[in-house]
Formats: sequence, structure tokens, C-alpha cells
Amino acid sequence: MNDHDPLLQGEEMQLYEPDPNARYNLDDAARLIGVSRRLIVLCCKYGLISTVVDPVPAGWSFDGRTVRVLRRVEALRAVCAGNLPVIRMVLKLQAEVERLDTELRFSRRQSHGK
Repeated sequence: MNDHDPLLQGEEMQLYEPDPNARYNLDDAARLIGVSRRLIVLCCKYGLISTVVDPVPAGWSFDGRTVRVLRRVEALRAVCAGNLPVIRMVLKLQAEVERLDTELRFSRRQSHGK
């Protein structure tokens, strides 16, 4: 790191957080995440993500939540050697850990509030 660069001092890079209400077509989602359209289609096929609406009449459309999931998929591809079924399992486990963590925090707040 360059200690003399004012742009780098005390600043952390923040990822663009997509608007959860925004809609992205297949090309825009691929460009935003930096993945191929084919990978997004494969993620749909393996049940990692789904389109916002039926893709046949309306075209492929994704929301901000899907963009975040696709970022996770892209990060896991190197670790899981691109194995989408394994990535699906890891995503399910991550979601379960997050759910349990939320449940535990809620339970702790309830017990401390009494």
C-alpha cells in the first residue's frame, strides 16, 4: 500500500450495493457482476438464483438480491472449483447460519429484556 497516496489513506473500498427494487436484464446483470451470461443461465438451471418474472414472455430479469447471490457464487467458484451443486450447498449452509444467528440474537435480546 502506498502511504503517500491520499486516495488510499483511511479509505476502504466499498462494493456497489444494488438497489433491491431495481431490475436488471441478463446483459446488465452479467456486466455488473463481471460474469458471463452463460454462468447466470447455469445458476438459474441449478437453482442458485431465479428470475424475477417468467423469462419466456418478459425476458430474463433479476433483482438486487439476485445480484448479491451471484456475487457470492462468483466468489465461491474458485474455492469450489466451479462446482455449482457444491456452491448451492454452501449457499444453503450460509443462509442457515445467518438464520440461526438472527434467531440467537433475537433470543438473547428477549432473555436480557426480562
